[in-house]
Amino acid sequence: LADDLRMSGVVIVGEAEKADAFAATNLALACSGTVTTELATLGVPAVVGYRLAWPTWALLRAFLLRSKYVSLVNIAAGRELLTERVQTQTTGRKLARACQEWLDDPARRAETSKALIETTRSMRGDGRVAERAAAVICGMLPD
Repeated sequence: LADDLRMSGVVIVGEAEKADAFAATNLALACSGTVTTELATLGVPAVVGYRLAWPTWALLRAFLLRSKYVSLVNIAAGRELLTERVQTQTTGRKLARACQEWLDDPARRAETSKALIETTRSMRGDGRVAERAAAVICGMLPD
């Protein structure tokens, strides 16, 4: 991947260097998943893309997902700390525009960075991770 001419400025790091790389950035563009929580733990604002096949998305929205957010960090915060672009919003132009809005607003990045760290600290809770995760998931399922 790094040998591809279009990717000449990209440095690919191993797992051990990931936290340092994350901590050195002002903003991330990420796919939805564990990486968003890792970024949030370090206070890195991110634009998160999430796209599924339409039948899968329709089933998920209709029967399982009650939250208006897809990232666990936003669900835990009860508001959009990480910018989410879902389904038709995950185009290059829309993702780039969302990133540019973050880059143009250092005060927003600083404020959000603090909120991300606070939110992920609260997500750690009392060590009963599996029980809390199950409660959150059950709360999102239909009765």
